[in-house]
Amino acid sequence: MIVNDHILLWNHASIQVMDVRHILMRKGEFLHSYRLPASSFMFTTRGSAHVLLDGMEYIMKRFQIMHSGKGASLDIVLTEEDFEYYMIYYKASIPHSNQLETVSRGERNSPFHMQYSFSPNDAISIFHKVKLMDQELRHSGSLGRFHVKSLFYPFVYSILQQLHRQGIDMKEPDAAAQVKLYIQEHYAESITLESLAEVLNYSVPHLSAMFKQKTGFSPIGYLIRIRIDKAATLLVETDATLREIAASVGYQDPYYFGRLFKKYRGVSPDRFRTRERKKHETKIVLLNSSDPPL
Repeated sequence: MIVNDHILLWNHASIQVMDVRHILMRKGEFLHSYRLPASSFMFTTRGSAHVLLDGMEYIMKRFQIMHSGKGASLDIVLTEEDFEYYMIYYKASIPHSNQLETVSRGERNSPFHMQYSFSPNDAISIFHKVKLMDQELRHSGSLGRFHVKSLFYPFVYSILQQLHRQGIDMKEPDAAAQVKLYIQEHYAESITLESLAEVLNYSVPHLSAMFKQKTGFSPIGYLIRIRIDKAATLLVETDATLREIAASVGYQDPYYFGRLFKKYRGVSPDRFRTRERKKHETKIVLLNSSDPPL
């Protein structure tokens, strides 16, 4: 999407600043697989860190800006003793309009979902805006929240100006990768198509069609396969009961889990365990027999 389309959508969007957080990470601390609860800007003030955004690595140093949409996965590993930054979370909604729908019909191709990082030219000015937003949000009540919103617009204006001037490369999020990562991390929890779409900020039809096109599976079909694979490993390598295994991969009913396992693996969990354990034990014996004597 070209910057002019970004500006059009920002100009018509209804914006709500959800939160501003000032964070100082010390040596030894890290952030792992934090799921962004809203669209966000990160503004770094000192230190440096390796930052993974949906698996894409960025080196974030002082006075850099990173943007991403709701549902992205964030990891931070420090490369210096301290890393200090602000997170600005916001929500944007677009009113119904034929013109705007034409611009944003890709659903995820909006400025509120794009991923990018750059070093701003007017970093000190941006720092003062961000610091004031943080102070107003924490100490000034409802009037302060109104002031935060008025400060947010010149902050975004400055960013859009530099996106236009610097020709910053903006990356559309890899939606299928986001879904896979979320399922792999949360397969043991209760997941529905609707809850998955809500967490990752998709519509249900778009989520289903996009994921099927890229992977050949439906999101729930992929979830089941991950669960069955995890259960198969537990059946072979542990003495956990069927009920324990079923619960560990997200199924409270062991009988339903047993039927589902047979559907995907062709045999019942008990028969699978007996058959595969023999292969597993034989493999271990062969490996041990090939080791040189002590």
